[in-house]
Amino acid sequence: NVALAYLNQLDNWHDDKNVLSLLFAFALRKRYRKISKRYPRQCAAMESCIRRLSELEKQGEQNPDAGAKLFGELMGELFAFREDRWTPALRAMAGSLGEFIYIMDAVIDLPKDIKRHRYNPLCHLKADGRSDAYFKDILTMLIGNCTMSFEKLPLVEDVSIMRNILYSGVWTRYELEKAKTSRRKGEKR
Repeated sequence: NVALAYLNQLDNWHDDKNVLSLLFAFALRKRYRKISKRYPRQCAAMESCIRRLSELEKQGEQNPDAGAKLFGELMGELFAFREDRWTPALRAMAGSLGEFIYIMDAVIDLPKDIKRHRYNPLCHLKADGRSDAYFKDILTMLIGNCTMSFEKLPLVEDVSIMRNILYSGVWTRYELEKAKTSRRKGEKR
């Protein structure tokens, strides 16, 4: 989490010249260096994926799968703590979770990004008439891929908590945003 926070804040600084992001990154730099020495493969993968994601955004990449796959790759490397027989299933699960997170973030930010003319890989799909139901179907497919891989893992301890998160908890932010949007639409009527 510290490594991701540090790299995300650096990316925000490079993209938007947000001084608060730079200060936050500076505050985390020492801890990040320790973490990157302990987990060099994971940190190198995060750095690479975040750099490539930033390049996609700067290029205005219209294919949401490109960014989702990159974020999935990042998550796959984070979850693959060591190489063993379970690594492929763990990478697949985390990769699908990463794709889900990337697309969900884009779906939730879509109305604000359209209004503010900011990059969002879903803008052109919305402009082409894609509905909220279409985006929810995509999210459902992505989390379904994640849970299929999850169920292949030999988990015993805390498995019910993890299932609760993957089958229900991941939708909390989405449902909250949809409820806010519905309330705002109701207030405008």
